[in-house]
Amino acid sequence: MAEKLPKVLFQKTQIDYAQTGYFGKLILDYLEQNKQLSSFYDGFPSLREFERRIELRSSFPGSKRQLLYEVLSEQYQGITLSSKSAFSLENILSKNTFTVVTGHQLCLFTGPLYFLYKIAGIIRQAEELNTSFPESHIVPVFWMATEDHDFDEVNHAHIQDSTIKWYTQSASAVGRLNLKELEKVVDELSELIGIGKRQTEIIQLLKKCYRKSNTLAQATRELVNSIFGESGLLILDGDDTRLKREMIPVFKAELESNKAFSAISDQSNKLAKEYSIQALPREINLFYLTEEGRFRLEKKENRFNALGSEHSYSKEELLNELQSYPERFSPNVLLRPLYQESILPNLAYTGGGGELAYWFQLKELFIQFSVPFPLLMLRNSFLWVNKGVSNRRKELNLDLDDLFKNSNDLVEKRLKENASFDFNLSSFEEKLDEIFIGLEEVSKRTDKSMQTAVAAQRQKQMKGLANLKKKLLRAEKRKAIALVNQIEGIERKLFPNGQLQERYSNWIDFYLAYGSEFIDSLIENSDFLDFKFSVLEEK
Repeated sequence: MAEKLPKVLFQKTQIDYAQTGYFGKLILDYLEQNKQLSSFYDGFPSLREFERRIELRSSFPGSKRQLLYEVLSEQYQGITLSSKSAFSLENILSKNTFTVVTGHQLCLFTGPLYFLYKIAGIIRQAEELNTSFPESHIVPVFWMATEDHDFDEVNHAHIQDSTIKWYTQSASAVGRLNLKELEKVVDELSELIGIGKRQTEIIQLLKKCYRKSNTLAQATRELVNSIFGESGLLILDGDDTRLKREMIPVFKAELESNKAFSAISDQSNKLAKEYSIQALPREINLFYLTEEGRFRLEKKENRFNALGSEHSYSKEELLNELQSYPERFSPNVLLRPLYQESILPNLAYTGGGGELAYWFQLKELFIQFSVPFPLLMLRNSFLWVNKGVSNRRKELNLDLDDLFKNSNDLVEKRLKENASFDFNLSSFEEKLDEIFIGLEEVSKRTDKSMQTAVAAQRQKQMKGLANLKKKLLRAEKRKAIALVNQIEGIERKLFPNGQLQERYSNWIDFYLAYGSEFIDSLIENSDFLDFKFSVLEEK
């Protein structure tokens, strides 16, 4: 990415994840290092734990490094590597080189913002670790989830309050998708974002990536390399025959003895006593992958069937298939982490809350196959607040943590602060209480049966007062319609479609606003071991 303009300054404020209201108990307990969760992972991220991982991973076989180097070199053919990425690739062969990894689906134009947040986070991790451990070389690696087959999850991007969608037919791995229909989608985006220097830069970049490539995997590699290549990032596609061949013993055990099912089920049952389970293990956690589709393997009686297809095998036939065509066997979401950690000299995996939730189900699986379990890093989260929204926030006297509150609650809060009377009607409630306390005393002295009538009347009056309170608030809201519109406008801007900005918006909107400074600021403001939600407010 090109153009450099005067630096845009952002004020960074960190908020506890619990304050945002968007993160569940499992992740909050993990960040608090709650002891009841400690048996489900192997060490909480710290420099000491990274040092331990480096020592543990120093025995990673040279033969696997050589294979990884060969696969990456071939996958990068036709792509211009920056000097830093070329250095990372050459150093894969060194016994002192290790990786930090994140991964994601191949979303159209990268999809939601957190696609980039993950990558920026591991780039920052690698920078910090290389400073802390100068005798080692830490390489950030982006694992492309090319074997996923849910096209509806990756075929769209939300840009400038519109949804750009790619319509094509797909049943197989999305990474293998042909891009013949995608040029129309880029043209649609060009019409949407209009004319300008940054607009031209974006469209030229996308046309280069998608026209030059034959598959979505190739195009995504080109795009991510263009955005982050200067950082030393490497991008890996696990849909490779040579890498899959390394997994034949694991896949064979999966077909013969359901080893993964047993290990994951035991850990999941323990985890379920306190938390929700993210993914359910299957007796066979493999798909059968061809150009026709990606079909879940299921054993019925003495046959292994690829559900939804005509493929059916005896045990002997399927094991022969595995030996001859390992690329046709695709791990599901619970087996893929073991694949990743088996072929990389990896120290840590960075993922979102939902991803880490299923990693907590996997420690016993890693023990079963004698593969080191990585440190689990929660990806960075950001809320970008532009200057216009920042000014409105300050005018309305809203704190930054107020931004995460429901707009109705914020409106009510501001109306109460500015009102000429007590919205809670607390003084009237106190007077009613006094009256009914007196009436209760009278009823006790006269006829005890009257106590029930007094209590009922008290409840009726208090309910009427509560209803009156709501009506007064609605009336005040009607009078303060401008305030309501301003607060609701802020909410729509920062939480599009009622979601966290990072789960909905696309990077293109922010590149149009800030240029390459957006990417630089993203890496610069990514935290390494300080797990907080960051609000970046334009000064």
